Amino acid sequence: MSHSSGTPAGPPGLEELIAAADARDAKLRETIAVGEAERVVGSARMAELTTIWKAAVRRHRAAKGLLTRARKDGSADKIAAAAARERAASAEADRILEDCQAEMDLIIRAGLDRLKGFHQEWDQASDARTAVTDALAQARAQRREQRHS
Repeated sequence: MSHSSGTPAGPPGLEELIAAADARDAKLRETIAVGEAERVVGSARMAELTTIWKAAVRRHRAAKGLLTRARKDGSADKIAAAAARERAASAEADRILEDCQAEMDLIIRAGLDRLKGFHQEWDQASDARTAVTDALAQARAQRREQRHS
């Protein structure tokens, strides 16, 4: 087989090496695209979880403020009710924080897994391209030897 430029075909198996490298490149591009989509979704969820947690903290602070006001007012009934609301808001904030942190940890782990997968795909694509380059270099060296012998 000859290329359109009239130069002789590459070494045997070169087309298969190129096809394998092209397939690895396609898989790498797919991994990058999927990973970027997952990263965007994960980032949005992290922001949402942060908003949820901050709202729970604000509710707890507000309950603490009501408790402070009730204490200043001096009514035992108001103090007891405000103290109960503050304890409930504190427990809710703690639970929400724990839940949000657990989900954030999962999102971060998923991101690390994506990064690991990306590096594996990158290495495989690089190895496939290196195989093509090595085959071409070997063929070039053999042609040089044939010309000089």
